[in-house]
Amino acid sequence: MRRILPAYPNPFNPSTTINYVLSVSSTITVEVFDIVGRKVTTLFSGKKNNGTHTISWNASSQSSGVYLIKVKAENSSGSFTDIQKVTLIK
Repeated sequence: MRRILPAYPNPFNPSTTINYVLSVSSTITVEVFDIVGRKVTTLFSGKKNNGTHTISWNASSQSSGVYLIKVKAENSSGSFTDIQKVTLIK
């Protein structure tokens, strides 16, 4: 993975968009955790080609608070993990 871009909007209600750029095809996992580390949901798990990708999280069923979005990319060259903090305001 090359980079994860800032989620937009942030703070958000009820949904936010996460963009990330891959330099090579990779197996991707995008997960959301609450502030104490419990997994809330998996937004995507699978293979993506190189390029820019977008995924949205609709958090209308979640309570207000801070959440962590974890994006992990794995390929033959290794792995990359990035975590981004987002704030849901209702």
